[in-house]
Amino acid sequence: MPKIWNKVGRITFITVILCISACSQAPIPTPTETPTPTKQPSPTPQPTRMPTEAPLPTQPIPQVPTLAITATLPSLALTPTKTAVAAVPAQAVADQYLFVSQNIADGSTVSSGESIHIVWTVKNVGKTTWTTKYMWRYFAGVKPETTVYYFPKNISNGQSIDVDVIFTAPSTAGKYSTWWKLTNDQGQNFGDVSFAFVVK
Repeated sequence: MPKIWNKVGRITFITVILCISACSQAPIPTPTETPTPTKQPSPTPQPTRMPTEAPLPTQPIPQVPTLAITATLPSLALTPTKTAVAAVPAQAVADQYLFVSQNIADGSTVSSGESIHIVWTVKNVGKTTWTTKYMWRYFAGVKPETTVYYFPKNISNGQSIDVDVIFTAPSTAGKYSTWWKLTNDQGQNFGDVSFAFVVK
């Protein structure tokens, strides 16, 4: 019995050893790995090339001719405005005078409604003779009833004459004046006389 066991046991042992040896030498199958597919880069989309349009032909812009318009204005004969001039200034005439004096000083006070007799003395210092056609006439200010007085006689160079005026003082208080012109026989003014006064 022991001999049989030993023989059987030996066979069994050898068989086990052989199996173990065979198993250790046979490669253990490794599970097959599924290879990850390499992702190919997507092809870059090429831009759609539009057909190049042929440029429109450039047409020259027609030049508009410049019209040279020459307006010929009619020549207007302008009539100068006539300025009412009472007389030619004293510097433009040959008559010359010199103021000598007056009987009432400028700035004097008079009563309202008072009758005033003002006298101016003037001298002929020109080369002309003042004839009886010469005058002294009202120009501005307080206006008397008589506005023109003629020289009573001829006044030659170097001679003097009194020219006088009578008028009534205004009824309202205030400052006033009366202004007169010496005028020759051509209507040209060659001198001034005046009187300024106060009515109380």
